[in-house]
Amino acid sequence: MKLSQLELFCLVVEKESLSEVARLLYLTQPAVSFQIQSLENNLGITLLLRSTQGVCLTAQGALFYRYAKEIVKLNKQMQLVLEQQAYDKENIVIGVESNAGNYTIPRLLGCFKKQNPNLRISYQLGNSKTVREWLQKDLVDLCIVGNVISEEDRYISNPFLEDELVLVVGITHPLSQKNQFDLDDLTTTPLVLREKGSGTRQLIEERLLSRGVGLRDLEVAMEVPDNEAIKEILQSGMGAAFLSKWAIKKELELGLLHEIPFVDSLFQYQIFMVMRKERKDIATISGLMEFLKKRKVSKYNLTCTG
Repeated sequence: MKLSQLELFCLVVEKESLSEVARLLYLTQPAVSFQIQSLENNLGITLLLRSTQGVCLTAQGALFYRYAKEIVKLNKQMQLVLEQQAYDKENIVIGVESNAGNYTIPRLLGCFKKQNPNLRISYQLGNSKTVREWLQKDLVDLCIVGNVISEEDRYISNPFLEDELVLVVGITHPLSQKNQFDLDDLTTTPLVLREKGSGTRQLIEERLLSRGVGLRDLEVAMEVPDNEAIKEILQSGMGAAFLSKWAIKKELELGLLHEIPFVDSLFQYQIFMVMRKERKDIATISGLMEFLKKRKVSKYNLTCTG
């Protein structure tokens, strides 16, 4: 008697159909029937009654199903515990949205690594769409993204940082003399935008549409998939761009770029930490999330606690 046969048997009982199980597992119906027959032969009892309407349990089959289901459940629990232990000892994979986290997370991860020297941390960077796909496909343990991810039944989300998109220009640009901008400024200024799929671009489109302005109303001069490249373009004096205040902190301090906030809080947003619910009992992952919650924030500067 094999564990795979018990799993197959339980699935047949739950679906009440050999053909349905065959379809779900990409097997032929005779292959499924053979495995059930083999299990019955091994036990020396009849487990299922077959008919044109499907299958149903015999009295002995019902008793066997109770124990088979428990064995399958215990096996899954055992595998989860072993996987958790492997995670605890070896690796955390964190996916970071380039705009939301790349200018905030690295220093904090360095602090966390110093406190956990035996832990290996894998840091993956992508735009908003890519990072969310990593999380959905279970390719990362924790992700840092702008704006919350839906499907609350699958994920645990915690606010991490507040951020704001500001209009940024080079210090020689005509708009560098302004300390606030309004929507009229946007219609006459060549813009450098992030690529489609970027959280920054999605936020810009959504917030502008709330004011009755679409991208078609603006002069989009360039689309660039990297904040660092956009900052270099702006320093040449060409165009303006919406960038995170965290992303331009160093350039503002060095006097390389000029920020122009919007007249109200239209472009403020929240950065979130998100993990799958099944990861919450893994000590290293939940520990990292708690560590990130305790960071100190002051005037767009982050420091570690402890």
